Amino acid sequence: TGNKKHGIFVNECKGKSKISGDTIKSNKQCGIAVQKGNNVTINSAKISKSGKNGIYIFKKSKVTINKCTVSNNKKDGIYSTLSSTTNIKKGTVSKNKGNGIYYTNKAKGSINGVKFRKIRKRVFTSPKKSAKSRLQK
Repeated sequence: TGNKKHGIFVNECKGKSKISGDTIKSNKQCGIAVQKGNNVTINSAKISKSGKNGIYIFKKSKVTINKCTVSNNKKDGIYSTLSSTTNIKKGTVSKNKGNGIYYTNKAKGSINGVKFRKIRKRVFTSPKKSAKSRLQK
């Protein structure tokens, strides 16, 4: 809480990594950032009031986000980019200043059972041909 950079930064993790039940808020950068994370799971975390994205996933990371609340961040709630795979199950994404969930630059993944509240755009993909996502309620 209140870090000058990211709240939690997972960098080049080749094994399994798990973040569970944490409250991560008021960080200058992102609440959670994952770079080159091979098998990262984020469970039941509350990520809010980040200076940038709530959760930022990049550089070929593989991340599962389960039952998390991502809210009141200054950019996107969840941002996945640079050939990353982000699977999101259940949880709530609300009141972020950017998009709820943003897939870009060959990112892909699935979205199942996520509740969106007071969001500019629920799921945004850019460019549309390179980003793939499935939205299921």
